[in-house]
Amino acid sequence: MADGRLSFVLKCSECGSENYNGTRNKKLHSEKMEVLKYCKVCNKKTVHKEKK
Repeated sequence: MADGRLSFVLKCSECGSENYNGTRNKKLHSEKMEVLKYCKVCNKKTVHKEKK
């Protein structure tokens, strides 16, 4: 995108399902995101990592 925003998908680190979409400013946050989120396939909170 023109203003430096990058769209991405969050993927569960345990089962591999792609559960969440998001955006972030690439200039301010250059590293990949890693967030603790609920996975409906695993039925628990797991670490979700950014997949490009």
